[in-house]
Amino acid sequence: MVVLGARRKAPRARTSALRGPLQLRNAAASLAVLDALRGPLPVSMQDVRRGLAEVALPGRFQLLPGRPQIILDVAHNPEAAAVLAENLAVSGYARETIAVFGALRDKDIGGVVRALAKSVTRWHLASLAGPRGTTAADLARIAREAGAAGPICEHENVAAALQAAQGEAGENDKVIVFGSFLTVAAAMAHLGSRADG
Repeated sequence: MVVLGARRKAPRARTSALRGPLQLRNAAASLAVLDALRGPLPVSMQDVRRGLAEVALPGRFQLLPGRPQIILDVAHNPEAAAVLAENLAVSGYARETIAVFGALRDKDIGGVVRALAKSVTRWHLASLAGPRGTTAADLARIAREAGAAGPICEHENVAAALQAAQGEAGENDKVIVFGSFLTVAAAMAHLGSRADG
């Protein structure tokens, strides 16, 4: 039965499962491309909605379930670190934001630290193995030169750094793991099923 003059409820807006302003802009760009190609490449609105709701991009501002909140991001250059800082700024308040950071020596480590220096209250630096890996001691020196404030702790590997960060984090704090695909992979291996979602 249709009632004349009755207001229809607007459909509930759905957004992308990806988080952060940049990912929303990326989703909007993807939708514009699909709209431009709708003749030769038709995609139903149901498929678009489902795709946006179910999309996953592991290691890109990936929020893990549980407390304290753990965020995995492979940010390994200043531009990606700036996006991470922007995402942290809009992701809600945390008393402490504790970094677990490991990087390769051929990256702009100082630039990454500068991009996140105002966002991080504590640093747990992890040595990465292999010929391109940077030691925690070298990371600490570069981090201090780049303006990292707060306590800086050095660890022999990512698992040890993450365990220490989790041990000092309060329930409402954030632990961000970043700096390399290797750093995030090691954290995921350490976290096991929690990282699987």
